[in-house]
Amino acid sequence: MRSLALCGRTEEAIARLQAMLASGEPSFFTQLGTFYAFALQRDHDSALGSITEELTSTARADMNYAWIMAQGFSLIGENQTALEWLTSAVEHGFINYPLLHHLDPFLEGVRREPGFGDLMEKTRTQWEAFEV
Repeated sequence: MRSLALCGRTEEAIARLQAMLASGEPSFFTQLGTFYAFALQRDHDSALGSITEELTSTARADMNYAWIMAQGFSLIGENQTALEWLTSAVEHGFINYPLLHHLDPFLEGVRREPGFGDLMEKTRTQWEAFEV
């Protein structure tokens, strides 16, 4: 679904997320999907209201989920919180500097936050030092 959203097919992504959520049992993934669907719709209050302790604790332990949370918070204008989640993603190994620095359109808001530049310098250094 995120790939659809990142390609500008937001409505299709939301529809698929909603279909998935309607058919599933409550779980971490439905909680994450619910938050992300509300964020894509820029529904600030519903996005914030969908956050649970389980969602927060599980997402914070994984670089990809932390990135999703950063995107969601950025989309709803909670840019300082988005930066905190992005920091968590980087600390857990998400070091795709080009994506975070300028390619991910959902992080546009967080890029104006104080501290983003420092985080990106750290990320760039790790990105450039990475070897397979």
